[in-house]
Amino acid sequence: MYVLGINATMHNPAVCLIKDGKLLWAIEEERLTRYKFAKMRPQRAIKKCLELEGITLSDVDYIGYSWRPWNYLWDETCWRIPRLFKRPVTTMYNLVQMQNFFTSHMHDLWYLKQQTGKKAMALDHHKCHCAGTFLVSPFEHAAILSIDNRGEGVTTMFARGTGNKIEVLKKIYIQNSLGKIYSGLTYHLGFRPEYDEYKVMGLASYGKPKYYELFKSIIKFDSDGGFKINGALCNVDLDGRPTEDLIRIIGPMRHRGQPLTQDHMDIASSLQKVLEDAVLHLAEHLYRITGEENLCLTGGVAYNSVANGRLADEGPFKNIYIPPCVGDAGTSIGAAFYIYNTIQGKPREYVLDCASLGLEYTNEQIKEALDTCKVAYRKEENIMQTTAKLLSEGNIMGWFQGKMEFGPRALGNRSILADPRRAEMKDLVNKYVKRREEFRPFAPSTLQEDIQTYFDTKYESPFMTSVCSVREEYRDKIPATTHFDGTARIQTVSRNTNERYWEMINEFKKITGIGVVLNTSFNVRDEPIVCSPLDAIGCFYSSGMDYLAIGDYLVMKKKT
Repeated sequence: MYVLGINATMHNPAVCLIKDGKLLWAIEEERLTRYKFAKMRPQRAIKKCLELEGITLSDVDYIGYSWRPWNYLWDETCWRIPRLFKRPVTTMYNLVQMQNFFTSHMHDLWYLKQQTGKKAMALDHHKCHCAGTFLVSPFEHAAILSIDNRGEGVTTMFARGTGNKIEVLKKIYIQNSLGKIYSGLTYHLGFRPEYDEYKVMGLASYGKPKYYELFKSIIKFDSDGGFKINGALCNVDLDGRPTEDLIRIIGPMRHRGQPLTQDHMDIASSLQKVLEDAVLHLAEHLYRITGEENLCLTGGVAYNSVANGRLADEGPFKNIYIPPCVGDAGTSIGAAFYIYNTIQGKPREYVLDCASLGLEYTNEQIKEALDTCKVAYRKEENIMQTTAKLLSEGNIMGWFQGKMEFGPRALGNRSILADPRRAEMKDLVNKYVKRREEFRPFAPSTLQEDIQTYFDTKYESPFMTSVCSVREEYRDKIPATTHFDGTARIQTVSRNTNERYWEMINEFKKITGIGVVLNTSFNVRDEPIVCSPLDAIGCFYSSGMDYLAIGDYLVMKKKT
């Protein structure tokens, strides 16, 4: 049985293909179009997933669409019509946009059904979020928490998963949204909402929660585990942006390109702490009503790795599973498995323990690309040893190996690597390679066996979803991956799921005595992670990387 899962919400469009309950391929549209967060239908991703398996749409048994356009239209219309008299032009524009959006997606559903002659199912968006974490988790039963900006009018969902079933326990609706508040203040700080929230999270560690008490009054917790947004301070009609009353206290909006002040950092710090409090509040209530010791966390807010780290340290759950793709792209996986496991009643047999789900290129294909570009390269007998040695000598390396990752994190297949022992590497990679803000931190990749040697945590983090403290005795030894506040967003690397990357880090450990490398995604600012060898070569030559390890080949900028 083939099931195609599609996220076409115009936010991280993506596609996955499962066969008899096993996930074969998962690809985000942006990797193929080369437009970051491509806001378009995932037509190329659909075509590529089918090509990789050697099938056509007519071979697909079911198609899962990870949202219901009619629910979206109804919920958004009910939400916006009462605001028609307050903001008539903006509201009418939004209503027309929604109608066009609804019509185009209903046409897509009709087309897919006609092409397959089978069922194309439109599924509840947050249920797809929940399915995309629980049904591929290692847990037979668990509490499920989904938190995002909004999806079909719902912003937060409490659920319980048992076997192949998901029971919805509680919903919080569009007028109360943690994601919307975070996005609104992201905009106020001069960053792009629904795009740059991770920058605010990184900026927060440089500030102090000066406005914490004030921001606590924005999100009012209920005794029944929910919360309400204080409309006097944040305008939910305008995507959570601060009202004039709040602006008078925290200061005017920062425009892009203006300097970041200490006050901006304090706003970010206060916002971050309040968000963490809210996530803990929701998790504690979910624990009380389910009694489960396992938690599956999902939704765009679950990309906040600092909040995830605090939840792991202070929250009530014994075990937490966060997949690599908790945003809308991951609902494609949820849609496919919800059809296969829940609607069709098939037993669960698959655990998502590796994010390497995309395209892969052979050495022959890589060599063809290198020859086409007429670059200087040589084939290595052991590319892992060569890379480790070059890293230890202070070189910045592109690392292109195996299947492309699914989700926003580079986890050792499409990565830029550097030596974490050299403090200057943070600034060098930010300025000359990534070309991004100097305050942005980098993640350490470490051998799974060594996690407690370097980091103060009991949890593995294969998908780079959680922040923890770096052990004090190692903060000066791996300064390039230790954030300003002594923490790091870690990735643990298993030999079972990424043998080549594990061996490279192990070789680096043999040379330096440190089993950690600096890892960041293989892209430059405002571009998606590289997909093909040609993408990697182009990115390498347009940035400050010294070498590129691509397949078994080493590419250099000067002949040696």
